[in-house]
Amino acid sequence: MSSKLNAFAPNGERVTKTLEIGVGSHEVRYFYLAEGEFRHEFGDDYEDGEYPDTATYGGSTVYLDESGNYWPAEALTLKAADGTVVREGRAIDPLPGLDAVQACELAFKADQMRGGTHELGEGDWIETVSRHRISGASQVVILEGFIREMGLMPVLAAYAKRAAAEMER
Repeated sequence: MSSKLNAFAPNGERVTKTLEIGVGSHEVRYFYLAEGEFRHEFGDDYEDGEYPDTATYGGSTVYLDESGNYWPAEALTLKAADGTVVREGRAIDPLPGLDAVQACELAFKADQMRGGTHELGEGDWIETVSRHRISGASQVVILEGFIREMGLMPVLAAYAKRAAAEMER
């Protein structure tokens, strides 16, 4: 492995995290080049050896700068501790926000979790709601709790804005 490197976005900000499916983001301990490939080491180790699923966009790992902007791996400039540029990144605009990037990844992940069928998940939900006589208001509380627990509030907020704009038309 080559020496530890720092990564910077085209806007000059330091890159410190990866975008992760279902958990939001994950700290990066450092970056490095191995066999000519750009790689990163996570900021902590999981006891079970399982790592979160890093989101990709157009086949590139998605990273976050200190302001929360999203960048594909090829946009990052790698620098040694002394500031020497090891690899120059592409000068591009940040990726679209969470609703555009992660929603697609989460939808794919949800499809995998439910076995690829909408009917299975919807049927289970309807059966549970009916069997336990969960009121409409309680369903909203349950759904909001799930959305918050899964870290999907930004996705819900973006969806609500689009839905409100459509209803105003």
